[in-house]
Amino acid sequence: MINYSSIMEETQAVVEKFEEQIELYMDNEPENECSAKYDKWSEGLEKLETMRDLFQHIVDECEYNLK
Repeated sequence: MINYSSIMEETQAVVEKFEEQIELYMDNEPENECSAKYDKWSEGLEKLETMRDLFQHIVDECEYNLK
């Protein structure tokens, strides 16, 4: 059987790691070089969060249907 909670934990960990990497980069780069990259990375983070949320919805539906 698929362990949905484990998959969700791993998905959340990816989102958090991406956020950490953005923060580290922003702290160590000159401000003028950061804004364009930050905008692109923010879009990427938004997409990751959307995928996580969609996956959570699928997991919830699957768990509900298994009951």
